[in-house]
Amino acid sequence: MKRILFYLLCCLSASSLLFAQTEDSPQTGEVYVQDSVYQMNQKGDHQIKIELALQIPFRPSIEQLKLGGGGSLGYMYFLTDWLLLGGDISFSYAPTIGSNQLTFIPILFKIAAQPTVWRFEFPISIGIGGVFQNYLDRFYFGLAVKPSVGAFFRINPSWSVGLHTGLYIMPQWYTHPQYNYTALIMDAGLSARYHF
Repeated sequence: MKRILFYLLCCLSASSLLFAQTEDSPQTGEVYVQDSVYQMNQKGDHQIKIELALQIPFRPSIEQLKLGGGGSLGYMYFLTDWLLLGGDISFSYAPTIGSNQLTFIPILFKIAAQPTVWRFEFPISIGIGGVFQNYLDRFYFGLAVKPSVGAFFRINPSWSVGLHTGLYIMPQWYTHPQYNYTALIMDAGLSARYHF
């Protein structure tokens, strides 16, 4: 009986050695071990973002322009696990004290850095592009720059939600320099992002 158990153990050990396989490279004999590491963000990942925001005018001042609103749709691509490149298109409006509307539509290309801590993400970005501005019968297309920051919580691998704030810097340059003007309008609001 002891011999049978001994032979059985030997057979099991030999079979486990025979069937234990590794992937060998036929040219070099190197052993490849397949690792899988989960990170919230990796090179090649994508995200789509939707934002709703309150527009807070600094220039023109709140005495000339009331609080407004807006929204944006954006896309970002991860160049590394923390560096992103993409863009946004937004629509914003602000009523004036004379019950008229200022509307502006910025189209921005963005670069962002996003440090993460546990399931929290903190994007810091700068966007540059053009903005269509309209007030009464006046129309202007010009430069727009927007630095922004945010704080997001990753609910699951596909979704994160959070807060964002940024400052639209929109200069207007004319032939006569005395008419040049730079609008400063802050936006702050809620964001949702889809990661894939």
